[in-house]
Amino acid sequence: MDLHKKEHKAFVKKIKAFRESYTGYDEQAIEKLVRTLSGWILEHILKDDKKLGE
Repeated sequence: MDLHKKEHKAFVKKIKAFRESYTGYDEQAIEKLVRTLSGWILEHILKDDKKLGE
């Protein structure tokens, strides 16, 4: 469970860093954000979080 919490904290840190580095939301920034969020949903939520809920 500790590793799982660390993964969540690392993801939040990654999103905060993204927000700080992209002050204007151009097409490239939006694409990067969508890829990051999609990856988190597909890899973490649908796999890791789902396993914890079983």
